[in-house]
Amino acid sequence: MIHKKSKSRAGYLFLALLILWTTIPAHQFFERRHESQVFSPHGELFDISGIKLLLYCTGRKIDGKPTVILEGGIGAPSLLWSLVQPGIAEQTRVCSYDRAGYGWSGSNSSPRTAKQIVRELHDLL
Repeated sequence: MIHKKSKSRAGYLFLALLILWTTIPAHQFFERRHESQVFSPHGELFDISGIKLLLYCTGRKIDGKPTVILEGGIGAPSLLWSLVQPGIAEQTRVCSYDRAGYGWSGSNSSPRTAKQIVRELHDLL
C-alpha cells in the first residue's frame, strides 16, 4: 500500500522537474539575448544553407599538427573558450564556433540532430 507521504513527495518531485523542464529553455533564450547585447561577436559570420554561423579561428596552421575545433557543450557559446583558445593558438590553428541557435549564430527550423549539426559544421569548415 502506498502511503500519502510517498504520493505527496512524488507529486512535489514531478512539479519540480516540470518547472525545471520549462524554465531552462527560457533561461537559455534570455541569456543568449543578453550575451549578444553585452559582448560584440568575435570571429566572422558565414552563411551556411541560409543560416549565419559564427566561426572564430586563431593561430596558424603548422605542418603535421591538426587544426583544433572547439565546440561548446550543452548549448554553450564559443565565448566559453575565450580563455582556452589563446593557449592552443600558440601551438596550432584553433577554431571555435557557435552552433545554430546559440551565441551569435542564427537559428533554423531543421531538427537539431547530431547528423544535422555535423553537416553544418562540415559545411562551415
